[in-house]
Amino acid sequence: MASVSAVLAGCGTGGGEVARTPPPDCVPQRDNLIVPGCRIGPITIGLDPAEVFGALGSPQKSNVGTGPTSISTYVYQDVSVNVRTATNRVSEVFTSSPRYSTAEGVRVGMSELELRAKLSAPSRARQFNPVNLTYYYTRGLEVVFNPQEGSRVVTISVNVGR
Repeated sequence: MASVSAVLAGCGTGGGEVARTPPPDCVPQRDNLIVPGCRIGPITIGLDPAEVFGALGSPQKSNVGTGPTSISTYVYQDVSVNVRTATNRVSEVFTSSPRYSTAEGVRVGMSELELRAKLSAPSRARQFNPVNLTYYYTRGLEVVFNPQEGSRVVTISVNVGR
């Protein structure tokens, strides 16, 4: 993983921006930490597929995108990983496991009220379908609730911020 710093240095840039050293929390680690905008456990935004394979092995399931703007999704026991075809880099990491949490203690299974107590109000919210409601935080953190499941967190994802 020696190339991880180089990969992360350009992560989220248009390619013409000055490279930067990622914060220490953004470097992949074998822990259970969700770092908004950076990583979930050992999978960091900006890794290439070989680094994902090295950290997690073969996925349980794959949905491979075929177009130039497509995304391939690799599903593992505790995380799912999106890789953009155009960049061949991880663009988003998801978890539906309570095993992972943020430094503030945000995790799958917690109530919407508990989330607001820990992180305050989201920057925006969106209902994608009658089942799921997504809260977006400007730090590259998305939290999905299922109101039919007692408004509990069902998925958490990290990305470079939308």
